[in-house]
Amino acid sequence: MEKSEYFILKIPRSLLPKTFHPEKDRFSLIFSGAELLILKKKTPATREEPVYLTLWGDMRSFHVEDLLDVLHIYMKTGILNFDLENDVQKTLYFRNGELIFAQSSIKDDRLGETLLKEGKITKEQFEEASKEVAPGRHFGSILVEKGFIKPSDLDLGIKTQVENIVISLFKYRNGRFYFLEGENVLEGIQKIDLDIEALIIRGLKTTPPFAEVADETNLGYMVVSVLEYNPDTVLLNPLEKKIMGYIEEEGGEVSLLSMKRALQLRDVTLFINLNRLARKKIIMIQKSLARTVIEVESEVMDIIENNFGLLNKLTIQIYNFARERGLGENFRAFINESLGGVMNDLGRIFDRVQLYRDGTLNVDKLIENLSTIPLKERKEISDRGINWFLSKVLEWGRKNLNQEDLSKIEKAVEKYKEHAK
Repeated sequence: MEKSEYFILKIPRSLLPKTFHPEKDRFSLIFSGAELLILKKKTPATREEPVYLTLWGDMRSFHVEDLLDVLHIYMKTGILNFDLENDVQKTLYFRNGELIFAQSSIKDDRLGETLLKEGKITKEQFEEASKEVAPGRHFGSILVEKGFIKPSDLDLGIKTQVENIVISLFKYRNGRFYFLEGENVLEGIQKIDLDIEALIIRGLKTTPPFAEVADETNLGYMVVSVLEYNPDTVLLNPLEKKIMGYIEEEGGEVSLLSMKRALQLRDVTLFINLNRLARKKIIMIQKSLARTVIEVESEVMDIIENNFGLLNKLTIQIYNFARERGLGENFRAFINESLGGVMNDLGRIFDRVQLYRDGTLNVDKLIENLSTIPLKERKEISDRGINWFLSKVLEWGRKNLNQEDLSKIEKAVEKYKEHAK
């Protein structure tokens, strides 16, 4: 099937030529509003999956973090486009709630500029490769062909580029967005492994409420203090009320770590709601060195051990599920091969870790490996390690199971995420 193309016309429908009939011409009408017309180029295919405009609005009332979290939670597939100040456009691509790619109209957001800023290529290499860019010849592949960078450097550069595009969205407060839902809009888009929840948190840390803790990774050293406010005049949602109730019960000042443990919240949910409360000038988020390193380490390791303990229960469940289908050793071999190939910082925590024949991981080795990592990085790296491991479990499922069985594996993974701290 020929690749679908979408055209966004930001003009009133009344200004279109009288003779223009989208359904009879080369375009299909996807959406028509007072100021926005979205058309799709027709293709010769006899049947196409439908595409819908399911979400649109103004960033002054619906913030970036809310949009990304909603699309992630509800496992949406499609493209989220932002029309921002100074005619800037940024587009995010989602599949099943996971962010897989991003594009931007800003020159500095392009791959070449990203690699140049990261020091992966020189100015001379940038200019030489730019001259050879043509239809079918992409900048990144040219760099690899010329030996300027390795394929792994290209993959990392694209990931950095996409992450920077997403994080840059948090500096905008004015603009409009719309979400086109459907599988067809993702034709030709190559998936990149990205942790959308971690990206939301990184983005929020670039906003004023988190200025003081922007470089802090340990939740134990981030403290929330209640400012003077009149609860009768401030409108709070149920979760905001729950958070405020806990802070006030604890004397008006708590660490994010203790709050997360007490209220059983995802990191991203906690950060989003704290950001809302800070914007309402109800709380202040700041660093604290009052707690001892021993106290913080104890809390952090308790959470890590709990999460890896739950992960072990999940691996046993999936291993037994695979054995019932004659795929037990297939699953174990795939996981162990994946564990043996982990590189960089995640390789440190999975060093000499394997899945045993009873379906368990040697968690004691995982904890031992983590203890060699600086305290402030420990929780973040363990979370990334778990997310990577879960992605491998799902990858195995997609390769070896039918849709019904894969759905059971996906539900088991989602249940783990709900219970992990």
